[in-house]
Amino acid sequence: MSQCLVCHESIAVVSWVSTILIKQENICYRCKRELHLIEGHVCEDCGRMGNFESRCTDCLRWGEHPYWSKYRVKNRSIYQYNEGMKMILNQFKFRGDYELYKAFEAEMRKVFIRDFTKIDLISFIPLSDERLYERGFNQAEVLAQLITSNAVPLLVKKEESKQSKKNRQERISTENPFILLPHIHLQDNHILLIDDIYTTGTTIRHAAQLLLQEGAKQVSSLTLIRS
Repeated sequence: MSQCLVCHESIAVVSWVSTILIKQENICYRCKRELHLIEGHVCEDCGRMGNFESRCTDCLRWGEHPYWSKYRVKNRSIYQYNEGMKMILNQFKFRGDYELYKAFEAEMRKVFIRDFTKIDLISFIPLSDERLYERGFNQAEVLAQLITSNAVPLLVKKEESKQSKKNRQERISTENPFILLPHIHLQDNHILLIDDIYTTGTTIRHAAQLLLQEGAKQVSSLTLIRS
């Protein structure tokens, strides 16, 4: 009998047959019901679910921006942002429940295999030193480890106020919060960035801007949640 990584209640095994033939569950049925997968028709750019032809309103606006239109990024996310996911994300990021990341492994791998077949390099969105000290780990790096043990750090995060405290316009208009690490050579590489949540797309675009300017051929992103 195992414990749910979210609520820590015991997960009953139906029979010895399920123990042998089926991979052990690490999240209970009650908690799994709170997680809403992104399925069906999505925006071809940001991966948001919705009733639009190809790109959502946000991505059409990004495409019309005089500067950001040249930094187009394909994002795919696994879960919708709802109250259940908000609780789990807080537990994971802000309460230091490091082991919780294992609950997302199967879905992260499935979406990666389905949507990103030609990737040269996997990296992750960094935390500032201050935020890393507060949490003890970088949640984006932890999620990247679900896909590969060879995720490469490419960027450094400047010290600044939390993105979660900013509104949409403040996020979009902020200066680039990242610095490219020295001696990085990205010529013609397709880079996949891992992060926990995609909200406006500003964070991913700022990172992509630096990587594309350094010579990357393409930058895509895989995020756990689409807000």
